[in-house]
Amino acid sequence: MACNPGKFSTKQKFNKLLEEYLIKHRDDNNFALIPQKYDSVVQEVKESKVEKSKTPRDLRRLARYDVLVVSDREKLIQPLKKDDAAVSYYVTTEELFDIIDEIHQKTGHGGRNRMLHKSKIKYCNITRTAVMMYLSVCEDCQRKRPVTSKGHVSQTILSKTFASRGQVDLIDMQSKEIDGFLIVVELIFAISLVL
Repeated sequence: MACNPGKFSTKQKFNKLLEEYLIKHRDDNNFALIPQKYDSVVQEVKESKVEKSKTPRDLRRLARYDVLVVSDREKLIQPLKKDDAAVSYYVTTEELFDIIDEIHQKTGHGGRNRMLHKSKIKYCNITRTAVMMYLSVCEDCQRKRPVTSKGHVSQTILSKTFASRGQVDLIDMQSKEIDGFLIVVELIFAISLVL
């Protein structure tokens, strides 16, 4: 991860957005695993594995989760399929910012699609919503986002007689104030030369 002086405040902003999102979408948030929920799911999966007569709930849980021991820590993963060699981990809300930040740095401040593609290789519960929350607080990405402005389009005036027509263009200068004025008037007169 890159050492960014504003990273701490960026992490705080991200966590605040995530918390607000979780409050609004409490019922349908399947991707957000707070550490307590993560630990309880690990225990439930372990218990479901040893049950001899499995309930439908146990079967659903085992179809969705599995437990893998990594460095003396039990990690929640997506169950491996026969032809699948890659392990896909579940992450907690506390790990979410650091993981998304690492992916974002590795993709060179990549956008949503690049980050989602990279995250799906190793993690299974990083969603588009979480990535978009991160991108909305990334200061470098906010600085490089272009400011949308309407372009100045001027068409030439065609006239058969000298100075018979004129055109007035109003140029919107809201982003660049000049001496307190926000509009510049451009006058164009048609001059025809006959050779």
